[in-house]
Amino acid sequence: MELRILRTKKDHAQALAEVERLIALDPARGTPDGDALEVLSILVERYEKEHFSIDAPTPVEAIEFRMDQRGLRHTWRCRQSTANSSLRPDSLFCRESTGKSAAFGLGTGERSL
Repeated sequence: MELRILRTKKDHAQALAEVERLIALDPARGTPDGDALEVLSILVERYEKEHFSIDAPTPVEAIEFRMDQRGLRHTWRCRQSTANSSLRPDSLFCRESTGKSAAFGLGTGERSL
């Protein structure tokens, strides 16, 4: 495959097919196939950043996503935080403010936030 800037979906698909073929060969760095694989990977990455970018989630979206992964509901979160005197109800879920420890507790695997 000729190495050139990827501008179309067809170019992208062809480059991906070539990357897959080269990966299967497991070429050493500095060889023609190794260099082609490195350049194609850079071109594919650049194309995908331009055409398939994913915005970072907002803090609220990240918390909601993590709660969903753990099977937590907003009502459970409110009951837990009000039962624990060290945490205040969360503004996102209970219409009041919260401390940072409530959000950080989502990553610990502990059910008591």
